[in-house]
Amino acid sequence: MPSEGSHWTLRLSKLFGYGVLITAVLVVTLLTILRVPLSAVSRMVAVYFVYTLIISALAWAVMPALGEWTEHKPLLLRWTILVAVLLGAGTLGSAIASPSAYY
Repeated sequence: MPSEGSHWTLRLSKLFGYGVLITAVLVVTLLTILRVPLSAVSRMVAVYFVYTLIISALAWAVMPALGEWTEHKPLLLRWTILVAVLLGAGTLGSAIASPSAYY
């Protein structure tokens, strides 16, 4: 059984890896499909990575418990709750990340 410290290390490494994966997908999309110049992409990546980490951390913290809580609710109600909380996590994460990315 893993210790509590290694459990948190694993969760944080998964969160960081998810942020890197999403950022990599954005960079590849910008460079290949949208053909944005590399100088413009490099400026966007730092800000985007901050947003990705904050929003995904909020969602990562809330969604497992919420999934268990809504497990036995009717399907339409369950998905309405899950989507609403994801929208809330995105909105709250943007509000938190905006000042940190600006300054």
